[in-house]
Parts: sequence; C-alpha cells; structure tokens
Amino acid sequence: MVNLSALPPEAMATAHFAKKFDQLFNCFNSKAFHSKQVMGHAISVNSEHLRFLNETQEWLNTVRANNQSGSIPCLKGWKLSISCLKMLWDDVRESHGFRYLLTDRLNQECLENLFSVIRGKGGHRFNPSPQEFRAALRQTMVDAVLVQSKSQNCRGDIDAFLFSLDQVPSLGTNAAVDSRLRRDVPKSLPPLMSVPPESIDLTLGRGKCRNIHSRLHCQESISPSML
Repeated sequence: MVNLSALPPEAMATAHFAKKFDQLFNCFNSKAFHSKQVMGHAISVNSEHLRFLNETQEWLNTVRANNQSGSIPCLKGWKLSISCLKMLWDDVRESHGFRYLLTDRLNQECLENLFSVIRGKGGHRFNPSPQEFRAALRQTMVDAVLVQSKSQNCRGDIDAFLFSLDQVPSLGTNAAVDSRLRRDVPKSLPPLMSVPPESIDLTLGRGKCRNIHSRLHCQESISPSML
C-alpha cells in the first residue's frame, strides 16, 4: 500500500511490526507438520524457525515503548517465551530424539481451565485454603468431567483429566483397610428397578387415560374399570 501511495511512508514501520508478530504468533501456534502460513509449520532441524527466533529476539531488544521504562510487560514476555522455546527444542531434540515440535499445545490453558473448574466447585472462592482446594479437586476427580464455563477466557482444550481418584492418598485411613475396601466395591451395581420398560409404559398410559376419562363427560366412554 505504501508503494501504491495509498499509505504514507511512515506506515512501513507499522507493516514491518505487524508482519513480524504475525509470523511470531504462527511460530508459537503450529498444529501440523506442513502449513501454508509463514512459520506456521512444525519446528524441525531443517526449518527456519531457529534463525527466525534469533532474529526476532534481537529485533525485540531494539523495540522501545513510549513510556518511562521504555518497555512493556508483553515485550518482556515474548523475549522470555522465545528463549524458553529454543531451550525446549534443544532439550527434546537432543535428549528425547524428537524430530519435530508442534507448539500449539505449549501453553497453560489446560491449567487455567482446570483451576476455573475447581474454583467453581468451591463456590467461586478466589483464595481457597489447602483443605478447600483438596476437597474441590477430589470432587472434580469424582465427576471425571471438566465442564468449562461459558464465560471462560480460554478456548476449550482436549485434555483428559490428569489424575484419578485412586491416585489420591486417603487421610486418616489405614492403607490395608482402604485397599481392601476398594477391592470389595463391585465394578457394576444391579439396576434399581427390575420392571420391564414395557410395563412402565403401560402403567403410564393407564394413568393418562384415567385422567382424561375423569375430565370428559361423554355418553359413550370407556368404563374406569377397564382402565
């Protein structure tokens, strides 16, 4: 747009800033090995991600905010995130033999969603005690479902719950007794009602017919005894 004189020359700096951060966001949100977006593919040995991250980190050191400190927290956060990503890639590649790394899941949204559920279980207490937190966590494990609030500030994640109730040690209970009680609990319980569904439907149908018969005053009607 600057070359077409649609924008002033000063807009080049803004365009460069937007392009740099667009590629940086793509780098931290890769979901597939290949992508049409620049820096949107997986990090690998042959990719340009490390060069781009090093250049971006140096460029961020030159960015100055128009305030007293000359910086803002998000810029410091980006510098820290870039350093962490480079160290993480070196570790998983050298120590664990990773051939590529997808960065979309490198966030704390799973933890924030978990804490939001636990906070809801505890009556939305923002400063629960250790005992209150433990009780809410156990209740969440019992429910075995992470139900996220409609007003959540994070997108839904696809994680399963990381713990189960069996992994939580019981307090004030002998370990041998607790283990025996767990073995004695049946895997399945018998149904509460042994009445066939057909009988239930027939009983409900008769009740509705009696209700209708009591309200109608027809000359020809079904005898209540037949119902």
